Amino acid sequence: PDLWMERMHVEDRPAVRGALRRSRTTGAPFRSEYRAVPRDGRTVWLRDHAVLVLDETGGRKYWQGVLLDVTERRRAEEALRRHAGRLAAVIAAQIEVAAVELDPQRVMDVVAGRAQALVGADGAAVELVDGAEVVYRAASGTATVYLGRRRSIDETLSGMCVRTGEAQISGDSETDPRVDAETVRRSGARSS
Repeated sequence: PDLWMERMHVEDRPAVRGALRRSRTTGAPFRSEYRAVPRDGRTVWLRDHAVLVLDETGGRKYWQGVLLDVTERRRAEEALRRHAGRLAAVIAAQIEVAAVELDPQRVMDVVAGRAQALVGADGAAVELVDGAEVVYRAASGTATVYLGRRRSIDETLSGMCVRTGEAQISGDSETDPRVDAETVRRSGARSS
């Protein structure tokens, strides 16, 4: 039992001790999920089910049970929770956009602010095409300094989106030749 408890994540020990105490007191099966830290240092989630085996006189003999590694299930549940949170944020943004009705500037302001919040960025912008240029029409956070700025549609990553009709991603805007390096340097951006 000492090694079992030693390998258990410190934060989970009180709840597991309580469940074990209840099982010992009532004779009910022990059931618990908790984190364990094996010798290699990683954290795994375990589902532990055990029953108390009694001797012929009804005395406690030993615990018999099974441990299941449920780490992947726990990771999937966490990913699902994160996804649900993002979905809730998207729905909230849709509601907010609907509330500003048909005022295009207010819609763009809401979209910029919500986009920044959704991805955890320092800034976000909405650009519109105006002839052969893209124009920063709404912004939030660090991108607000670029409101009204015009760039040639041929010189920007957002312009490439318009030209190709495809989403563009830049993992590092400092080294990506499709990105206006001076603009991103001034904004402190590292990805687009």
